[in-house]
This record gives sequence, C-alpha cells and structure tokens, in this order.
Amino acid sequence: MSCTSVTIAREMLILLTESVEIWDNPQKKQALLNSFYSSCLPYVSGQKSEVDSIFLSKFLKKAAQWIKEHIRSCEWLSFNDIGWFNSYYDNSGNQVESANPEDVRMMLTGQVFCIMSGTATDEQTRSIISAADRFLFDEHMGGYRLNTDFKKLKTNLGRMFGFAYGSKENGAVFSHMSVMYAFALYSRGFVREGYRAIKALYDCSIDFEKSKMYPGIPEYFDLDGRGLYCYLTGASSWLLYVILCEMFGVKGKNGDLRLSPKLTAEQFDVNGRAAIKCTFAGKRLKIEYFNPQRLDFDKYKPSAAVLDEISFPANKNGEIIIERKDILALSPDKEHIITVVP
Repeated sequence: MSCTSVTIAREMLILLTESVEIWDNPQKKQALLNSFYSSCLPYVSGQKSEVDSIFLSKFLKKAAQWIKEHIRSCEWLSFNDIGWFNSYYDNSGNQVESANPEDVRMMLTGQVFCIMSGTATDEQTRSIISAADRFLFDEHMGGYRLNTDFKKLKTNLGRMFGFAYGSKENGAVFSHMSVMYAFALYSRGFVREGYRAIKALYDCSIDFEKSKMYPGIPEYFDLDGRGLYCYLTGASSWLLYVILCEMFGVKGKNGDLRLSPKLTAEQFDVNGRAAIKCTFAGKRLKIEYFNPQRLDFDKYKPSAAVLDEISFPANKNGEIIIERKDILALSPDKEHIITVVP
C-alpha cells in the first residue's frame, strides 16, 4: 500500500518554504523561523494538514542538498595538501577549528558526520583521512583522539574544556566517535582506513597491562592508554553495528538478507575463514566466509552462498540476497550455517 500524503501539524507548513533566496539569506531565514514560532503561540492549535509525499520528499532532498553545498563552501578548512571541516561555532560566533599551520585545531566529530552524510566528497574524505592520521591518531591511546590540543581554556564552548587534555571529551580517544568514524569510512568504501580505526581500539583494549580493563571497549582511553567507563551503550552499539553490517556486510534489504562483506585479508584465519553469528528474522544464523587465497576486500568477491544445501548465487554487484521467506522457513530450534564461497 503506497503512501501518497503525510499528515503534519498545520503550523509546520510555514517551514516548507521552497525558496533558495530565503535559504541563502540568514535574516530571511530568521524571519521565517520567527513566523513559525509566532504561529505556535500561545500553543500549537492541534489542526493538521495533508502534505503530498512526493512534494515533501523532493523538498527535503533539495533542502538537504543546499545544506551540504553550503557546508562544503563555507566550512572547509585547508592548508598545503590536506583539509577538514569546521565542526562547531563557539558562543562568540567564531569557528572553533583552524587550519592555520601555527595553530592547528581539528575535531573528529564534524568529519564523521560530513563523511557519513555524503557532504564530504571522496576527494575531501581522502584529505580528512590524511589530516586525522596526522593530527588526531595516537596508537598508544587507542587510535583517533576527539580533538587536537587547543592549549587554552575556552569557557564559551561547553563542558569539554572543563577536562584536562586527554580526558573524556577534551582530546581523549573517545570510543563512540572513533567507532562512528570507522562506520563512516566503511560506508563510503574506505575499508582499510575504517579497519585501522577499529583495530587500534581493539589492540589497546586487549593490552591489559596498559588498558587495565575487562574485554570490550571503554568510553575513552586516557593519556596512559587506560580504558575508563567500560562498554557504554553508544560505543558498544555502534561497534556491533559496524562489525556486523559493514565489516561482515550482513544487512537487511527490503526485508531480505543481503551479504556484502568488506573484510581485509588479515581478518581471515590461516584456513581462509571468517565467521560471525547473528539473528535475522527471528532465526539464529552463522555466516561463514571462505577466502582460501586470503584476498583483500577489493579482490574478494563472493560467488554464492549455501544455506541448508540450497545455493544462492551472487548478483552482478557481488551481493548475495537470500529472500525473507527462505529465512522464515528455517527451523527456529537450531543455529543455521550460511556458507559463502568465492
């Protein structure tokens, strides 16, 4: 059943103004926003309006594209052959980050969301990777720091500068954002770079003499590489997400199961095997990828998957699709093995 319209609060119609002239003008945008606020006073009316789904879809895509282009043109910072995006403005209205070679200020957060959203072009993403490797990466501390050392107490930028550099939001390797950085890179096809971020966290976590923590990942690693606040939900859920859906390529597609791995050569064992367990459509599955030649991610292309003696060939994109009905037909009483072969 198709949806031809969306019901929204009538006051929100004011915001659906498709005018680049307004979008390009801060004063006119402020006026439009104030009109919306005024329409909600003293309270939202409760009246609703129907908005055509196609119009709304096109409007949101056009608005999103305008925002992306605006960020690319106004927030890109660079010097020599590298660059990155400004992430924040402080309470004084100034850009927080700087590409001045004498005063480099870089934060990981803005890079993550610009890469993940597609705002960063492939060329810009490569430049961000170079900058992050140069200014943020610290293998001793578990990978990518949240920011460079600003060497000052900025009281107009929230709580982060209430911590000494290397602690929590101020320059620590903050697992949540580091894992999201890995996800963003994987999602854009920068597989080895994404794997580097995950591996750095893993290597530091399992070095008990340094991390002094139980298996898992912490909220952050301090200046000594010690893991603090183990396995918080943001970092852990994103880690499971990136490993299952991007690294092992286990995803849903219109209700069906899609397998499209991005595993590097070193992630296969000596027998050329890499496996992961998960639940899909209520059934327990174990997905085993076989790569006897231990080809790297850009060379390893699955040809087929075998599930309960039924073969599912890969499509022209190298993906394997197993329809939901075939998963639902499986017995719920045991774990089912899906064998993927090159």
